[in-house]
Amino acid sequence: MKEIISLFASELNWTAPENMQLETCENGYEVSRKGDSITLRYSNKVQLAKALVELKRHGDQDFTAKGACRLDNMGVMYDCSRNGVLKVETIKKLIRMNALMGYNMFLWYIEDVYPIDSRPYFGYLRGRYSKEELQEIDAYGRSLDVQVVPCIQTLAHLLPAKKWWDLGHMFDVNDILLCDNEETYDWIDGMFATMRQCFQTKHINIGMDEADMVGLGRYLKQHGYVDCFTIILKHLNRVCKIAEKYGFKPHMWSDMFFREVNNGDYYGTNPVPQEIREQVPENVGLAYWDYRSLDTKQYDR
Repeated sequence: MKEIISLFASELNWTAPENMQLETCENGYEVSRKGDSITLRYSNKVQLAKALVELKRHGDQDFTAKGACRLDNMGVMYDCSRNGVLKVETIKKLIRMNALMGYNMFLWYIEDVYPIDSRPYFGYLRGRYSKEELQEIDAYGRSLDVQVVPCIQTLAHLLPAKKWWDLGHMFDVNDILLCDNEETYDWIDGMFATMRQCFQTKHINIGMDEADMVGLGRYLKQHGYVDCFTIILKHLNRVCKIAEKYGFKPHMWSDMFFREVNNGDYYGTNPVPQEIREQVPENVGLAYWDYRSLDTKQYDR
């Protein structure tokens, strides 16, 4: 534990006292100082980090501070699929910094910057991480009790891969994959195979957001017009079965459901019909994303 304390202290540009008594507790942290007597109680290493922050903040004065965990998981998502891909050492630094702020989950958005054995052009010239680097980051997070959760894409947002000869024919339109195509699901299977080889978490974000033109390109030519909900729900069920095969519990962005019933309006008030809700697979979680609204009632709704 001294090594972990030194790691966090170094991130704080601070030297931790030598005479600390360390104890475990069930939830959160508690740190107290009376003269030279210092006691730190913590439920995990992230809570230990928060206790160290309090200890540094109070300096040499006597004090008692404590906090409780009100959420099982709280994290930040880092996008490593835009512009420069962050180096492994930078990712580790971010994990440490997040732990000091109390975040125990590191959501790592890696659209196409990871390898797939059967698709050598996937991520080519995009600064993709190797499997060894992915495994190194996962192990590092676990060493600090921070769960590293991969965030990938299984429907849209894969435009950089479209230009390669062995991938481009598996696209419907724009950056959207071709649904109801067996080779597409073989590709997605390869995505999950890499994720399972590199991450120990059961959680994975499968994206599926902003696929507004789904079914209106190559799919339309092959199958004729099929409504958006039918295509997405069928595709989602296939993807969830693949996730289950590899022991993952997926969650996806939910905008394709509520935007579709509001003619594309992100803040429309029409509810998703019950018959659509009932077709969403039980093993997928729905995650709401919003970068713009300052209205808490909007988030609550």
